[in-house]
Amino acid sequence: MRMKNVLMVLMATIMLLALTACGSPATPATEAPADTAAAQESAPQAAESAKPTEAAEPATDEYDPKQVRLAVMTTLRGNPTLQTVQMGFCEKAIELGYEPEIITIDGSDLATLFAAGEAAIADGVDGIVIMRDVAGLEFFETCKNAGVPVIAIHFQIDEKDGVNLMANISCDPPTYGRQCADAMGEELVKRGHTSGTIAITQGGFNTTENNAAAAFRAQIQEKYPQFTVLEPHEEGFDSTTGMQKQAAMIQSISDLIGAFTTTGGGANNWANAATVMGKKDGEICIIGMDYTEANLTLVQNGKVFAVVAQPLIEEAALGAELLDAWFRHGKEPDKYYYQLEAPLVTKDNVDEYWDIVYRVKEMFKNHKY
Repeated sequence: MRMKNVLMVLMATIMLLALTACGSPATPATEAPADTAAAQESAPQAAESAKPTEAAEPATDEYDPKQVRLAVMTTLRGNPTLQTVQMGFCEKAIELGYEPEIITIDGSDLATLFAAGEAAIADGVDGIVIMRDVAGLEFFETCKNAGVPVIAIHFQIDEKDGVNLMANISCDPPTYGRQCADAMGEELVKRGHTSGTIAITQGGFNTTENNAAAAFRAQIQEKYPQFTVLEPHEEGFDSTTGMQKQAAMIQSISDLIGAFTTTGGGANNWANAATVMGKKDGEICIIGMDYTEANLTLVQNGKVFAVVAQPLIEEAALGAELLDAWFRHGKEPDKYYYQLEAPLVTKDNVDEYWDIVYRVKEMFKNHKY
């Protein structure tokens, strides 16, 4: 049951009682919010027009989160990185009293994902946290028109493009791209390298990966000009194909000393490719993304130097909190964009992230969600 419908029924009842009591027309009540996008105080006119109107605050003891359906939406069913996102959302939603739902698909076809989202809306889902970039603009508009607040996470979306969003939550790809460049450059110098080539691979060419790769490359070129850093290559999201591409790069680049991959499975692909091509563990300084079980094992064993701890859980959990504030109190987010930190995981702090891996495995071992 949508909260705005509940509010409108309550208001209509109050108006009727007022007419019965005094015999004169009641003052029209303020209309419940018609849309759910949020904007910053200084947002441009386009964003201002999409802000929700103020909603009345329901009594705490009258609000039942079990009657409000909140969902998290991602591609790639069963992918450990995306299961971490899903867990972050579900844990927080359960803590707040909801029965969370997961909207996901096999594969990464966006048309299929958005069709699944539209079907969920038609079935009565009230609010969505989605892991998607500007490719979802049309779907975001569909959500707004249906009165379903949607929060986009993980990918930065400019506010002028996010007028149909309630909020946007992510870490900053250029920031962690530069962090990775500094860490790799420092490590290569420590290993005694005075020259050599560094490769960059991406799962796909999207806003997040493009920005991280560009910042990494620029930082290496500026701070470590003794190293040659290549233009990004696409490795894809299939591990076998990615490993084959990376093995070919190792074979063709005789002085390859470092590799930065902007996708979750890339570190594993690079480590396997290095082994296949006869490289010693850690001979190529590899930095990848995400604290999955496979990646933490690679870091712990010294096959991968570091991975970026994208705030997968934090992004999704904050999305759940913002939706809760809206449905429970009629409170819209206090700003459009929320930027979170993305530290590096190395041998020094890898133990801190194993607990997250165990929690993900526990949540999904019985396919509860």
